[in-house]
Amino acid sequence: MKEYTQLANTEVRRADRAVTDEAWIRTLLHRAPVGVLAFNQGDQPFLNSNLYVYDEAAHAIYMHTARVGRTPANLASETKICFTIFEMGRLLPAKEALEFSVEYSGVTVFGTAVTVEDPSKPNTACNCCWTNTPRTSNQTRIIAALPQKR
Repeated sequence: MKEYTQLANTEVRRADRAVTDEAWIRTLLHRAPVGVLAFNQGDQPFLNSNLYVYDEAAHAIYMHTARVGRTPANLASETKICFTIFEMGRLLPAKEALEFSVEYSGVTVFGTAVTVEDPSKPNTACNCCWTNTPRTSNQTRIIAALPQKR
């Protein structure tokens, strides 16, 4: 039996279904409207579902968060993160419940969170985040998740 806790974080169980096509990965990162950011506070895991923008040129994922709260507090010191997006495909019914399945596509990114304190600086990615997001300057922050390069 495989010792899954000893594998690299990027190794998937079903290698036959792993996607390595960088263009496909970038396309899904641009298309998905919502992402889920995972991080730990000590031994407690947390998830933050939020809007995001993928800045391909900067190799960064930007999310906006409240200025105060658990997420910005926990990500203030270059925290290791995991970020995922996904799309559901077809339902795959079966005669037995244990055989029922669903198709889906997804991308998971491992990296480090960095807080962008001044979103007024000229930055295309931040401007993309702001385009459709109602805000006042004292209520939002940008978190940049910088993926590890393969």
